[in-house]
Order: sequence, then C-alpha cells, then structure tokens
Amino acid sequence: MSDTDFEQMNPHAISRLMELTGAPQELWKPEELGEILSHQLKMSASTDSFGSADQPGSDPTAQSLRQLLNDPHPSIDLLNKIRRAAKADCNSDAALLPRDTALVIYYACIAAALVRLGQKISDLDDTKLSQAFSWVLRRRWLDSGLMDLFTQAAAAIAAK
Repeated sequence: MSDTDFEQMNPHAISRLMELTGAPQELWKPEELGEILSHQLKMSASTDSFGSADQPGSDPTAQSLRQLLNDPHPSIDLLNKIRRAAKADCNSDAALLPRDTALVIYYACIAAALVRLGQKISDLDDTKLSQAFSWVLRRRWLDSGLMDLFTQAAAAIAAK
C-alpha cells in the first residue's frame, strides 16, 4: 500500500483497525465470510484445527468438518467438541474466526446432531434454536449444503 492509498482511507476505518482485538465482524464482507467458512469446512474435523489458517487436507485420512456434518452417523463426541470450540471462539477477545463464521459452525454442529442423530446437544430451547437456524438461513454467504442442513434442522424443530 502506498502512502497515498493510506491517506485516502476512511479515518473511522483506520481507527477501528488500530483498536483491533480478535476478528471484528464489521471488517468482513459477506463473500469473505463465505470463503472463510468454506476453508473451515475443508479442515480436519478436530478441535486442534478449529479456526486454523493451516492448509486444508493436511491429513488425508482425517474427516473434514463438512464430511462430519454430512455423515449420516456423525460422532456425537466430535460434534460436541467442535460445538464447544466454536462457542468459545465466539466469546473470545482473541477469536480466530469472525464471530458469524464461528456461530454458523456452532449451530451446524447442533443441527447435524439433531438431523442426523435425532439428538439435542445444546441447552437452547426449541424457540431459541428455531431463531438461530432462521438467522443462519439468512446468511447470503452460506453454501447450499449447509442451507439444506439448516432447513432440515428448522423443519425438525417446527415438527415438534
């Protein structure tokens, strides 16, 4: 970036950048959030790689997060571990992911347990889960696979 580029930046944006802690949501464009989510879905489904910037597919034998979420019988323990890691990231000042991306992963684990296993792995009541799934479904940057998962999860909650 040249000096003239820096001089043309919005002073408010510059001040926000200088105050950064974690990954403030307002700094990310929707398409960037989608790219970050896509990257995370390719990562190994382990809490060791949660929020990692490492290259996806570094362990070819490991199941990716996307594969875990699409597995007809996913590991409930792994869904819970990733859910807890995503929740911790959402609440951290040193978050590795933008908050909305971590929230989608958090709710995706809950949705996968509900849809694939018929189990609830959250203390959230059905009304709050329904609201959360509706919120996720309004994210323009969500891919079609996750849209299907959240649509099924919302339908499962509505059918109760």
